[in-house]
Amino acid sequence: MIEYYLREVLGPLADRRLLLLATALLHSEHDEVILAAIDTLETLKEPATIALLQERAEYDPSRKVRHAAENAALRLQTRIGAPGGASGERDTLLPWIPTPSLPLAHCLLSTTDGDGGQVLLLARERPAGNLQTLDVMFNDHQGIKDCFSVVIDEEDLNDMIDSFSPIDFVDVRLERAREAIIQARQTTLDAHRRLPPTFVAWQGELWGEDPRSIEELPLPDIEPAQEESLLAQCIELLDLDEFVYWFFNPDEVEDFVPRYRKLWRRNQAERGQKSFEALLDQAIESVIDDDYRRLLADRLRRQAWLLAQLYEDAEVPQWALAAAIALENGVTVEHPLLREMMAYSLFNATEP
Repeated sequence: MIEYYLREVLGPLADRRLLLLATALLHSEHDEVILAAIDTLETLKEPATIALLQERAEYDPSRKVRHAAENAALRLQTRIGAPGGASGERDTLLPWIPTPSLPLAHCLLSTTDGDGGQVLLLARERPAGNLQTLDVMFNDHQGIKDCFSVVIDEEDLNDMIDSFSPIDFVDVRLERAREAIIQARQTTLDAHRRLPPTFVAWQGELWGEDPRSIEELPLPDIEPAQEESLLAQCIELLDLDEFVYWFFNPDEVEDFVPRYRKLWRRNQAERGQKSFEALLDQAIESVIDDDYRRLLADRLRRQAWLLAQLYEDAEVPQWALAAAIALENGVTVEHPLLREMMAYSLFNATEP
């Protein structure tokens, strides 16, 4: 078992080369492995690990892990006199995290799906001409969900991109990608979830210089007089490939599905339509609380910037921006995009 080998064989060696392994295993899915990693880090007596242990003590979902990490951090502070503080991984790299040695070839950030999910594909060119590619999957309410690295060629990378269709990708500066992942990392912690250990090991690929010349277009402005008109048109977003998956999950709307089925069996169309509008009112009020409203607004703002990179027509990102502004102003039940999303979601939930 890895926890035994780490604690009984590798840990006693007190070899600094264990820092990367032990740091990654602080996010194992198994508590016992994390506890062994904590013991190993305490043995190594590296001051920078105190912040990592404090982070686990604050955010880990396991009470046992939180307790062990807190005690280990306190003992290290007592023994080596190092101050505590925020994790060094948040804005800068820890010294034992490998930094990139290969030139950056691609830094591709996907558009946002209906769950706030995005994908980052970061490819660095190897001497043989193929690509060391990092794939990070994350969303805006759970954080980083998966991470892996693979060596592929350009054709394989294009196939990987195509596999996400109809989601599209935007070539962005490394700094922008890094900011998005740093935020996703904090979201993971705030959700009291553990990071993928592979992300901890490979996160250094997000650092270094970006010598490429990437043109990033600004988000078009909206005049106050335009907001109402653009908001009315924003339902056209749902016709775009980038919004194919923008609907509410079946479990979010399941309480309203039986009424939805009954409504469309009625013969009196006008009466049924009025009842349907009332059903949409109630469903939106039930599903969209203030936190969800703010989350959707932020999601639409991020999507608006990405759309500005993809579409020459300035109205397309403006639709998303107008939808975001309305949500920020507290509009929910009467929000055209939410109503259309809810209608589609109810229909989708009745499909076998």
